[in-house]
Amino acid sequence: MTLKRIFFRSFILPLVLVCLASGVRAESRWVDVTSTYFKNPSFQSGDRSDWDIEGSANSFAVIRVGCIEMWQGWMHMSKEFSLPNGHYRFSLQTLFRFRRHVWAYPQFVEGTDEHSAFYYVNDQRYEVPSEYTFHFDENPGGATFKPEGENLWFPNSMETAELAFSQGAYQCQVEVEVTDGRMRVGVYNDEAYYHTDNWLVVDNIKLEYLTEFNEPHSGELCLNEIVPANVDVQLSPAYNFDSWIELYNNSDKTLTLSGCYLSDDASNLLKWRLPESFGSISAHGFRQIWCGSNDINPVQAPFSLDCEGGTLYFSDAIGQLLFSQEYPEAISRCAYARTTDGADDWSWTGTPTPGMSNVGVIFSTERTEAPMATEGQIFDDQLRILVRARGSSILRCTTDGTTPTLENGETLKICNFEMESSAVAGMSAMLGHKATTCCMVIANRYDKEMNTTYKNTMENILNFFFDRI
Repeated sequence: MTLKRIFFRSFILPLVLVCLASGVRAESRWVDVTSTYFKNPSFQSGDRSDWDIEGSANSFAVIRVGCIEMWQGWMHMSKEFSLPNGHYRFSLQTLFRFRRHVWAYPQFVEGTDEHSAFYYVNDQRYEVPSEYTFHFDENPGGATFKPEGENLWFPNSMETAELAFSQGAYQCQVEVEVTDGRMRVGVYNDEAYYHTDNWLVVDNIKLEYLTEFNEPHSGELCLNEIVPANVDVQLSPAYNFDSWIELYNNSDKTLTLSGCYLSDDASNLLKWRLPESFGSISAHGFRQIWCGSNDINPVQAPFSLDCEGGTLYFSDAIGQLLFSQEYPEAISRCAYARTTDGADDWSWTGTPTPGMSNVGVIFSTERTEAPMATEGQIFDDQLRILVRARGSSILRCTTDGTTPTLENGETLKICNFEMESSAVAGMSAMLGHKATTCCMVIANRYDKEMNTTYKNTMENILNFFFDRI
């Protein structure tokens, strides 16, 4: 073996292998998930319903010109919420003045000012920057404080504070590891250290999640479950019974879904881009994607699944098709799913499993015809309805208005329903008249309580009923 070959095998080849190996390492990226957890992070509207706010001040929790303030008093604004475990970065812009300028500024210069305003994430607490840590070099217009004999202008109103924020001033951020699925953030000034003319301003809340970026490739992702007709089984984050799909990661690595595209139109594969906050899907993991109600929740697709059947297309961040999947006409409350996660065979199940494996789920082998009444009539006496389970099918019955499932209701082979005529029908019969009963329950699906604003609905149903008879 020549010296040249020895050199190539012992040095060049390992070098090439190291370079190739380093090239497949996942890139870590900060993904902005602010919109997932905060409705009004930059205070562009007057909505502060995200926050629990307590305190007392001459100007208390006032939102104007894109920020929120407390002046001359105290305020504590906080928010607690659930989120996946992981590494996060919380940031905001905020400033504080602990008393009037005539005393506060000299103490800041001397380094004897009080630190009585803080922001925090879980158990980590940090001082809010003093108003005097930033200044304008020229008079920006609007309300400012200018120390005598100095060409410095400090914000002194919400307008000039917002101008300073727009220039990147008073920026604060902290990284935190979440291990219990909960986060609590807040800003406050200590009530015990209240001084006249103190001031706290907050703006531009931001939350980011550190994730590995692995672009998915063909064969690594697939649809695992499709529910076009959710009806009343599971509420979406938009508080509607929206349709949904489930993705399955068939690879051994976490894959980034943010930036990928979902479409129901073969001529427009870029119909909807999954937002940055959507994040990733773990190795051999599952992710549910809701379809519809995008105007309420932007993390849901802007189109619903077609109950008549259709085709879905999933593409990577540059628009290359990763897979397409057809689905048949819907069966209400049922999922069209792979009988084995990621495998080829599909069937229907009455037990959808969003975000979970299909292992152990009971799948149907056939669909029996639903019983149909051939004739209708008005009745004024007892009515009995007989329903008989066919073949190997299971008949589940409930009497409380809930949906029968394998876990809810009773299992019967034969089910009898008896309906009695009402007192009105009985009285009518005594008077020699024909009568029938109209039984109605106007219910709220979400609260599962009686609807207190039922009068218009009942009137419409009654009018339709009387028109028919």
